[in-house]
Amino acid sequence: MFGKEEQKISDLLKSIVKDNRQLDQRLAGDRVVKAWEELFGANFEQYVDGVRYQSNILYLSLNSSVLRQELHLSKQKIVLRLNEAIGEELIKDIRLK
Repeated sequence: MFGKEEQKISDLLKSIVKDNRQLDQRLAGDRVVKAWEELFGANFEQYVDGVRYQSNILYLSLNSSVLRQELHLSKQKIVLRLNEAIGEELIKDIRLK
């Protein structure tokens, strides 16, 4: 009916996303921001003005210099926890502004 090569819809969608780099980056960014919000969002929401992901870097805009220093000292631990929550190594670094 559909030909010799039948595929699952999920496999087909993964293939489309993988082939479209811009869409793949956008979805990765959504997953990173969601992981940040789930793991750390409630604790830091009053100090974080913005969360953005681009080119394997998580950008956090902070309104507290004290928190900026604390997070700077814990960057590697945060990266590890976020990548574990996401299930793959999407984040290489965190930039604090």
